[in-house]
Amino acid sequence: MFDDPKNFTVSDFTLTTTPIADHDLCGDITVSYTFDGVPLPASLDPLSYVTDPVTGDEYFSIDSENTDLIGEIKPYSLKAVLANYDKATYPGVTESSVTKTISFNDPCDDPFTFTAEDQTDPADYSYTGTLEFALNQFTITPSICEVEYTCDSIARSDGVTNTYLPCSALTFDGTIDESTDANGVVTDGKLTFSATSDDYTNDVYPPGEYVVTIKGTTTDSGDETTSTMTITIVDVCNPPQSITAPGYADQDYILTTSPANYVPADFTIVPSYCPFSTAATITDLSPNTLPSPTSSAANDEWAFFYD
Repeated sequence: MFDDPKNFTVSDFTLTTTPIADHDLCGDITVSYTFDGVPLPASLDPLSYVTDPVTGDEYFSIDSENTDLIGEIKPYSLKAVLANYDKATYPGVTESSVTKTISFNDPCDDPFTFTAEDQTDPADYSYTGTLEFALNQFTITPSICEVEYTCDSIARSDGVTNTYLPCSALTFDGTIDESTDANGVVTDGKLTFSATSDDYTNDVYPPGEYVVTIKGTTTDSGDETTSTMTITIVDVCNPPQSITAPGYADQDYILTTSPANYVPADFTIVPSYCPFSTAATITDLSPNTLPSPTSSAANDEWAFFYD
């Protein structure tokens, strides 16, 4: 089924008479055809009896895409009678018939073709919102055959052993059955992934390129083929979007008084969870002829003292 038409012929009926064997006194033989009890050629799906308009050859032709026939075994029959001797007028006249069957096999037990398709990588992911990937379904002939899709494996493109992003971290609807989410959106072939800032700082899902192998398996025959797509998780802190120094204010200090403390504003970094460090440089305040002043910076607090 769902293939090119299958044509076949049957042997002609012959008439044998005694005691005279070689004559044409009985006239022509008329043959009628039925499929599953329905006369041909009225039954055009799935079986018809065809006369080639060019060669005049006669043959049966099976051609159908009627899925209701899958697994069925249907009879077809040929009946031969003498054209000049109908049964009603000549009750004793000889008639002959033959019945055979046609088995309609499931084409999905052995698909004609099954080919993986190239996939489109999802947009780069930056630890916010949800990454979404839409599967380009594989090509199978006939198209009625079902294919189940799964995440088969994930490997880092840099060759580092992937101990971070397993298939279980992805949500993938690999069953093509027009299922929908809570909003009524069809999720067939949809893959999603999400991570948080904590996943970044705790090295749960480190930045990198992760090559995802998607396997398609035909439901009936078990044939398999694969295709890949790449999930790119961006290192949002290398570099960060921005890092901004606080606005320092000039300070006045009266010599010999108690130490003057000054607490500046904090540096700011975007994203806020990116780690960073600061370092302070203090200009030498000591004249050659005077006692040495002191200054320090600790815990983001500056202190100045000169006695």
